[in-house]
Amino acid sequence: MKTELSAGGIVLAKTQSIWHVLLIQDMNKSLTFPKGLIEPNETPQEAAEREISEEIGLTNLTYVSTLGTIQYRYRRNGLIRKTVHYFLFQSDTQAPLKPQREEGISEARWVLLEEAETLIGYPETNTQLLHKARQIVINL
Repeated sequence: MKTELSAGGIVLAKTQSIWHVLLIQDMNKSLTFPKGLIEPNETPQEAAEREISEEIGLTNLTYVSTLGTIQYRYRRNGLIRKTVHYFLFQSDTQAPLKPQREEGISEARWVLLEEAETLIGYPETNTQLLHKARQIVINL
């Protein structure tokens, strides 16, 4: 079985004490978080920041916390076991987003953190990440 090692990020922005989270619509038409493969000589955190920048054009992120690792399997020319390291970042702005269409990202948008759980795709993994992020921002 082939394996992949990726990194991704949950990006939050606070406007007048209201938290928003960044979601992208992927090639499967599901709302999720930016992520991608870790390149050689790159740390998982560096890969997460790079992927966020590439996939939606957002830079100047502040690292907040490590959210942990998830694992899942999917099929694409055979079975693949994927491990994804997730990190929480904060953006000081809800800048206009530029989805990387050539990667199958059709949309990127800010949504209320409280509404994200009802919109998010892949709930078996993404819901736990949202819960962790929400617990952390309670203390910010």
